[in-house]
Amino acid sequence: MLKSRIISALVMVLLLLAALFYLPRWGWGAFTGIIAFAAFWEWCRLCDFSKTQAIVFVALSVAMSLALLGLYLWESQPQWMQRVAWILFVAASGFWLVLVPLWLKFGWRPRLGALNGAVGWLVIFPAWAAMLLIRDISPWLLLSVMPIVWVADIAAYFAGRRFGKTKLAPRVS
Repeated sequence: MLKSRIISALVMVLLLLAALFYLPRWGWGAFTGIIAFAAFWEWCRLCDFSKTQAIVFVALSVAMSLALLGLYLWESQPQWMQRVAWILFVAASGFWLVLVPLWLKFGWRPRLGALNGAVGWLVIFPAWAAMLLIRDISPWLLLSVMPIVWVADIAAYFAGRRFGKTKLAPRVS
């Protein structure tokens, strides 16, 4: 199991590095858009969406993704992408700093598919917008941020395997 994870990770890192440094702007947008699509699909599984809910969520997500990608590629008006990204970042910050602590404190279990979908958008769209805009600043800057996430994820995996007796998030783990 660990061997296949390592091989998969190496292949994905090589693919990511090639895309990060060699794809043109539109190619990077499309490449990361595919990653965002996979995240939306995985979100459907995490939320236990019905088939109909999943189709609606993914269709709306793809429509909004195409709009965001269009803004990103609209080179004559880059301020629009920056404004939309700023709104996404502020909304995501409010979600993580205000709502998530309350959510955890009171043990809320959202039952509405629309609420679960909105939370997915608050998690995925800002991350995608950040990947687009940071790469425009410098691929090296984005590459310097990514290992922080990777190391945290890997450390959490191994700490859970070594010390974990009770799952912290049984529905996710």
